Amino acid sequence: MEDSQLLLSQDTQKHHQDSEITQQDFIFNCIRGKNDNDYKSIKSSMKKSILNSKIESDRYIAKHQFGVLEDSIVDPLNEEQKRNGGWLWSGICMILSFILTFVCMQKLMQARARHNVSFSELGFRAMGKPGRFAVDLFLTLQQFGFVCGQLYFILSTTETVIKDATPNHYDFSRIYIGIIAFFVMTPLSYVRQVQKFAIFYIFADVLILVTVVTIIAYSSQSVVDHGWGEGDELLNKGAFLSMIGSSITAFEGIGIVIPLLDITEKPELYPRILFAVLCTVLFLYTFFAEFNYFAYGDKIVDPLITALLPTGIIVYLVKNFFTLNMVITFPLQVYPANIIIESYIFKNMKPSKKEYILKNLSRTVLSALAVIVTISLGDGTDKFLSLVGSLACCPVSFAIPALLHYHLCNPTKNEKIVDILLCVIAGLILVFCTGFTIWTWNE
Repeated sequence: MEDSQLLLSQDTQKHHQDSEITQQDFIFNCIRGKNDNDYKSIKSSMKKSILNSKIESDRYIAKHQFGVLEDSIVDPLNEEQKRNGGWLWSGICMILSFILTFVCMQKLMQARARHNVSFSELGFRAMGKPGRFAVDLFLTLQQFGFVCGQLYFILSTTETVIKDATPNHYDFSRIYIGIIAFFVMTPLSYVRQVQKFAIFYIFADVLILVTVVTIIAYSSQSVVDHGWGEGDELLNKGAFLSMIGSSITAFEGIGIVIPLLDITEKPELYPRILFAVLCTVLFLYTFFAEFNYFAYGDKIVDPLITALLPTGIIVYLVKNFFTLNMVITFPLQVYPANIIIESYIFKNMKPSKKEYILKNLSRTVLSALAVIVTISLGDGTDKFLSLVGSLACCPVSFAIPALLHYHLCNPTKNEKIVDILLCVIAGLILVFCTGFTIWTWNE
């Protein structure tokens, strides 16, 4: 796909060193758009050069927005979350989260239909500067949590493979693996034109499919050899509330609903595509997790389902290739957080070599922080992601779209009641689930 030369406003130029902007740059410029003229200019230019078919738009929805092909099918923490909630309660949480997410995405699109601006700008128009800041803050926290989850998979899987593959079961510390990962992955985050990594998309899709088939095959064999697992619970009374945050995280992706709507060739079909993608996430997430939970039962003590796979060359290859996929896609995962942070820190700085170096320094600090947090959390990363779900994903996915609809769409009395109810639900989840996750952190 050829790069397109864009006419950017001075505000947008401050956030980009390169004069050529990529597809991902476009998406996050939409998130950080400052005014209607900038937004319309970017939209008009990119429509001519970036996505010329609905197929590519749909693929981006499935891949980068909702993580269907990247994270959600084989969430490395999926089984631990099921164990935390219990199989029945986890399924209920997933269904309710699916409904709330789709309703709130609809409300966001309704607000967007009345005001042709970005997500952040909608927050500004509805609630002033605090509204814009809230959108940016929660999106950044949300993305940082996902980066930590990705790093945890890399560190834990690499440690396990080294230990199982070496003759004396050498115990290679995660600290050293984390340091190596930092020096490998941080330079990747310096890349501004992240479409350079697009060649690995098909590779990632194939790896995920192979991983799914491999895990299902081994868990099915375990059922044949040993029967269904024991100790599975309907409801885990000791940690069930943490599943609420995890289920919200499963459907994350509110941040680029608007940009993807803009670049879809047939916007009238967009709600159907959105619904289909969310249904796919719901089915795959629930089926994959429930099946493996019933297959292994109380044998699941490690947050990674791959920890239960037997040793052998096939399993080693699957783990290593999937870890490589996580490393390669790290720049895409951390990119939105970097862009938002830089838009605040360097907003008054003119494009220059100094700005370029300082932005790289900022990205280095964020990568280092993610590695430190992940190593410090250890096997508590699943609780951390649950915390991110209730503390960051919940407000930006439920409360803020409802508030935007309430303030900008002139809703009817019944619609206002629904908006208020959504805000109350989000508030309750934020307070109780965040507190509960912290309170039961070590259980």
